[in-house]
Amino acid sequence: MSVAQTDVLIVGGGLMGAAPQMANLNIIRTWSGIEGYLADSLPVMGPSGTVAGLYYAFGFSGHGFQLGPGVGDVMAELISSGSTSTAIEPFHIRRFATSSLQRSKAS
Repeated sequence: MSVAQTDVLIVGGGLMGAAPQMANLNIIRTWSGIEGYLADSLPVMGPSGTVAGLYYAFGFSGHGFQLGPGVGDVMAELISSGSTSTAIEPFHIRRFATSSLQRSKAS
Protein backbone atom coordinates (compact mmCIF):
# COMPACT_ATOMS: atom_id res chain seq x y z
CA MET A 1 0.00 0.00 0.00
CA SER A 2 1.46 3.39 -0.96
CA VAL A 3 1.66 6.42 1.32
CA ALA A 4 -1.09 8.13 -0.69
CA GLN A 5 -3.40 5.12 -0.21
CA THR A 6 -2.63 5.08 3.51
CA ASP A 7 -3.43 8.80 3.77
CA VAL A 8 -6.72 8.24 1.96
CA LEU A 9 -7.63 5.45 4.37
CA ILE A 10 -6.85 7.62 7.39
CA VAL A 11 -8.85 10.55 6.04
CA GLY A 12 -11.54 8.17 4.83
CA GLY A 13 -11.80 6.64 8.29
CA GLY A 14 -12.55 10.05 9.75
CA LEU A 15 -15.05 10.66 6.98
CA MET A 16 -16.86 7.41 7.76
CA GLY A 17 -17.37 8.51 11.34
CA ALA A 18 -18.86 11.82 10.20
CA ALA A 19 -20.82 10.38 7.25
CA PRO A 20 -21.47 6.65 7.82
CA GLN A 21 -23.58 6.48 4.65
CA MET A 22 -20.27 6.71 2.76
CA ALA A 23 -18.95 3.46 4.31
CA ASN A 24 -19.15 1.64 0.97
CA LEU A 25 -17.42 4.40 -0.98
CA ASN A 26 -14.84 2.96 -3.37
CA ILE A 27 -11.98 5.42 -3.93
CA ILE A 28 -10.39 4.40 -7.21
CA ARG A 29 -7.63 7.00 -7.43
CA THR A 30 -6.21 10.08 -5.74
CA TRP A 31 -3.95 12.91 -6.82
CA SER A 32 -1.67 15.35 -5.11
CA GLY A 33 0.78 17.85 -6.46
CA ILE A 34 2.61 21.09 -5.97
CA GLU A 35 0.53 24.26 -5.78
CA GLY A 36 1.77 27.60 -7.05
CA TYR A 37 1.70 30.34 -4.42
CA LEU A 38 3.10 33.79 -5.10
CA ALA A 39 4.36 36.33 -2.58
CA ASP A 40 1.25 38.52 -2.91
CA SER A 41 -1.18 35.58 -3.18
CA LEU A 42 -2.43 36.80 -6.57
CA PRO A 43 -2.11 34.88 -9.83
CA VAL A 44 -0.18 36.03 -12.89
CA MET A 45 -2.27 36.59 -16.00
CA GLY A 46 -1.40 38.40 -19.19
CA PRO A 47 1.30 38.82 -21.78
CA SER A 48 4.98 38.45 -21.09
CA GLY A 49 6.83 41.70 -20.70
CA THR A 50 9.83 40.33 -22.58
CA VAL A 51 8.74 37.63 -25.08
CA ALA A 52 6.27 38.54 -27.82
CA GLY A 53 3.45 36.02 -28.17
CA LEU A 54 4.00 34.45 -24.73
CA TYR A 55 1.10 34.65 -22.27
CA TYR A 56 0.93 33.67 -18.61
CA ALA A 57 -1.86 32.23 -16.46
CA PHE A 58 -0.42 30.61 -13.31
CA GLY A 59 -0.13 30.90 -9.55
CA PHE A 60 -3.78 30.47 -8.60
CA SER A 61 -2.88 29.09 -5.15
CA GLY A 62 -4.99 25.98 -5.45
CA HIS A 63 -7.94 27.74 -7.07
CA GLY A 64 -6.95 27.14 -10.70
CA PHE A 65 -9.36 24.25 -11.19
CA GLN A 66 -12.32 26.31 -10.02
CA LEU A 67 -11.26 29.43 -11.92
CA GLY A 68 -10.13 27.60 -15.05
CA PRO A 69 -13.21 28.23 -17.22
CA GLY A 70 -13.23 31.98 -16.52
CA VAL A 71 -9.47 32.31 -16.85
CA GLY A 72 -9.64 30.39 -20.13
CA ASP A 73 -12.26 32.80 -21.49
CA VAL A 74 -10.24 35.85 -20.48
CA MET A 75 -6.99 34.45 -21.87
CA ALA A 76 -8.65 33.37 -25.14
CA GLU A 77 -10.03 36.90 -25.59
CA LEU A 78 -6.64 38.44 -24.77
CA ILE A 79 -4.68 36.16 -27.09
CA SER A 80 -7.13 36.41 -30.01
CA SER A 81 -7.80 40.16 -29.87
CA GLY A 82 -4.84 41.65 -28.00
CA SER A 83 -7.03 42.98 -25.20
CA THR A 84 -9.71 41.86 -22.78
CA SER A 85 -12.82 43.47 -21.33
CA THR A 86 -11.86 41.97 -17.95
CA ALA A 87 -9.51 44.09 -15.81
CA ILE A 88 -6.43 41.90 -15.40
CA GLU A 89 -3.76 44.60 -14.98
CA PRO A 90 -3.33 43.81 -11.23
CA PHE A 91 -2.26 40.30 -12.27
CA HIS A 92 0.48 41.31 -14.74
CA ILE A 93 3.86 39.72 -14.09
CA ARG A 94 5.59 43.13 -14.20
CA ARG A 95 4.32 43.83 -10.69
CA PHE A 96 7.22 41.73 -9.41
CA ALA A 97 9.81 43.59 -11.49
CA THR A 98 8.47 46.89 -10.11
CA SER A 99 8.74 45.60 -6.56
CA SER A 100 12.34 44.51 -7.19
CA LEU A 101 13.26 47.93 -8.60
CA GLN A 102 11.62 49.70 -5.66
CA ARG A 103 13.52 47.48 -3.19
CA SER A 104 16.80 48.19 -5.02
CA LYS A 105 16.23 51.95 -4.88
CA ALA A 106 15.32 51.80 -1.20
CA SER A 107 18.58 50.12 -0.21
